[in-house]
Amino acid sequence: MSERKIDAVICWVDGNDPALKAKRARYVTGEQASRDDVAGDTRYDSQNEIAYCVCSILRNAPFINCIYIITDGQVPPIDDVLDRNFPDRRIPVKIIDHKEIFRGYEDALPTFNSGALETMMWRIPGLSDWFLYLNDDFAITAPVTEEDFFDGDMPIVHGYWHSTFTARLHKWLKGSKRIHFRDGMLKSAELLGARRFVRIPHIPRLYHRQVQERFYAGHPDEFRRNMSYRFRVPGRLDNNSLVATIMATQEGALVKYDKDDVLYLEPRKKEERFREEFGRCKRLTGAKFLCTNSLDKFSPQQRKEIQDWLSERLKIEI
Repeated sequence: MSERKIDAVICWVDGNDPALKAKRARYVTGEQASRDDVAGDTRYDSQNEIAYCVCSILRNAPFINCIYIITDGQVPPIDDVLDRNFPDRRIPVKIIDHKEIFRGYEDALPTFNSGALETMMWRIPGLSDWFLYLNDDFAITAPVTEEDFFDGDMPIVHGYWHSTFTARLHKWLKGSKRIHFRDGMLKSAELLGARRFVRIPHIPRLYHRQVQERFYAGHPDEFRRNMSYRFRVPGRLDNNSLVATIMATQEGALVKYDKDDVLYLEPRKKEERFREEFGRCKRLTGAKFLCTNSLDKFSPQQRKEIQDWLSERLKIEI
């Protein structure tokens, strides 16, 4: 067993909380609120994904040292679920308020932008050098070990290479008004002077705290700009791709992608398309990573099926 410490970091918000809704309403414009890719309600809605996310780590990633959940004055209602399913758990779960990671930069709060939180999360007090970053709609759906993220001493970046030329062409064809993750990855690559970048799928991402700290120390203007956006904007840095590309090009990380390890569900207009994707989830019993995007937008029946299946897969009772 390695002596390496690896924490897990999750960003979470309960957008259904009236106090948080009122806070967001004080800063959001009508246009921002109408766009799901910027500040629409679906970006903040909670369907208890956080309980599945945390339980999946406890069930399938026992090497994790500590789980940190970043919140805005909220506490996720997961204690009963954890006590019921993991009464003897050894992995602590700690709540980190936005104010802790924005210390010294409180003028940038409140923020409703996950990209700003990703810019600042390396500042969590006591965070290990290595950590996994998860969105709250992620789940680890099969047992994983450190070897899924390290080949000996070499870190593994789960993703695949994407050329900056292709990304620029896509940006030109699609225009700049919509927010495309690829555009943030492109900007990160351009700052690094790279001809390609690591494109990150919707799965847990391996971070090295000092990689982020060193980069932003050398780019203070980008640091300030990226953490100051209260809502998502086009052209921001994508921290996930930034760190992965630095690790791959400067730190010797191995870039690896296995599509059969990745499960992804998103709302579909056609029922048969949902059945196709959900059927794949049920077939690939060894797949390790799941993202259920915008669970609130699935039909009630689909949502129940997904949650029942996930409870069974994780061997938990919610």
